[in-house]
Amino acid sequence: TDMTSAESQTSINATDLMADFNKNEAAANEKHLDKVITVSGKIGEIKKEGEQTIVMLETADPLSSVICNLDPFSAHEDHLFTIGDEVRFKGICSGYLADVVIDRCVLIK
Repeated sequence: TDMTSAESQTSINATDLMADFNKNEAAANEKHLDKVITVSGKIGEIKKEGEQTIVMLETADPLSSVICNLDPFSAHEDHLFTIGDEVRFKGICSGYLADVVIDRCVLIK
């Protein structure tokens, strides 16, 4: 699936997404898991692991974040955003392990 043209099934900010999983993980899985979602938030950290770019969005929980693994199949320019920027990414929610993980993310302008 080309993530740039994929239809987002829900739009949510990073803090609310984390709250959904913290409050009731089973219900949050039902609502978000394996679905294309749009998540917005403030960039707290940007990491590179080989060719993979990982953007971490801040949440109200200082120990948890929403991890956005950028889509390696889509052209994206890492320099379009920096720490502290408010951004929106669209990707596939792949689960929760202290952080919520969104894979194949593309930046929405």
